[in-house]
Amino acid sequence: MKPLSILTIILALSLSALTSPCLAQGKEAHAAGFTSDNKIERAQKLFFSDQYEEAEKIFRESLAASPDDAEIMAWLAQTLAYKMGEQAKRGASKLSLISDGAELKSLYTKAYKLDPTNERAQLGYAILLRDLPGLLGGDLDQAENILSDLIEANPEKVLAYHHLGNLYIRKKEDYQKGLHFLKRALTVAKEKELTDEEAYYLNHTYHSIGKTYLEELDEPKQALDYITKALELKPEFPLAMLDLTETYRQLDQIENAKSELFKAVAYCKEHKYKMYYSDIKKSARQLNVSKDIDL
Repeated sequence: MKPLSILTIILALSLSALTSPCLAQGKEAHAAGFTSDNKIERAQKLFFSDQYEEAEKIFRESLAASPDDAEIMAWLAQTLAYKMGEQAKRGASKLSLISDGAELKSLYTKAYKLDPTNERAQLGYAILLRDLPGLLGGDLDQAENILSDLIEANPEKVLAYHHLGNLYIRKKEDYQKGLHFLKRALTVAKEKELTDEEAYYLNHTYHSIGKTYLEELDEPKQALDYITKALELKPEFPLAMLDLTETYRQLDQIENAKSELFKAVAYCKEHKYKMYYSDIKKSARQLNVSKDIDL
């Protein structure tokens, strides 16, 4: 599986359905920090508890009361992205995601135009530009500039390093440069007190590094520690489970590979994550355990 971001899947899937056929997917990190408003804080806590629909309601109410607040607008966009990610993982059709996908794009674009200095809006808009096809408004150069400017303005912006690293890996196939920025994110993270949001998403940086070593550089030994660390930080991470399965398989640690695959099967069945079923079945065939996989 190539690394895909939430906006690649969700925006390409839902927005391009308006013009041409496209893709679908999962989760990715955005900006840092919390606001002091109790209502917003409650919505943020719901978001980090994966209760996206409840969080969405509060963000919508808050935005209705403050329609020009770029921070709330970006939070709502981020929440929609994650809600759609959950729906996509459970097999939602692209037609069912069109409306929220179009709103997601509109919210991030408007938030950035309202306040180009708002970090959440900057990150969200940069991801939008990075992951959308050019015909749908994507612009890699502008995305790169926004993320680079964020880092220049705040060298401790962990998530900007993460997204810039993934830009080079996913879009420019400059794997060493991408790894440089991803590893820089880890270095900065170790040197500062992380916000709750930065800590929450750190597993994705470890996973992105491991996945790059595994899939792009054919170095499973290098991948192993990073993917293992991603799962230590977030054990319920099905994509990392499947990548660890493949890492063990390539390292000829077959029993470990089978064990990790069965964990992924159990988790995906429990949560009805149909998106991963085809990858699970592929791994099962490679490990000769298809008869033990009941999906």
